[in-house]
Order: sequence, then structure tokens, then C-alpha cells
Amino acid sequence: MTVDYTSEFIQGYVKKGELKGEARALLTILDARGFMIPDEMRACIESCRDEELLDAWLHRVATVESVEELFT
Repeated sequence: MTVDYTSEFIQGYVKKGELKGEARALLTILDARGFMIPDEMRACIESCRDEELLDAWLHRVATVESVEELFT
């Protein structure tokens, strides 16, 4: 069975899933690095729907010294 991902309806859900996956990856990396993630920042990451911002955070997460630094 082949699924048609070209409809706007389906593309919207696919994009939403991709963004959710990026947010989850970001939280996983922060956790693996031993950072305590305040609820406020966790909520900010989980609710982010800006693909460019999530990508920027994912690139910075490997080098930040604190969770707060991620958002600067």
C-alpha cells in the first residue's frame, strides 16, 4: 500500500510530527548531557513550531554550557 503524502492535509500532519520529533531529540540530548530542564523551558521546546529555530537549537545543543545558553 502506498500513501500519498502530497495532500496538504497529510503534509500538515507529517510536518507536525517532524517538529515534535526535533523537539524530543533536543530534550533527549539535553537530558543526556546532564542538564536539568526547567518546566518552563521544556514547555517552550515542546510547543515550538518554528522549524528554523528548532534546527538552530539542535545545532547549539552540543556546545552550550547551560540550558539557558541555548535560548540566547
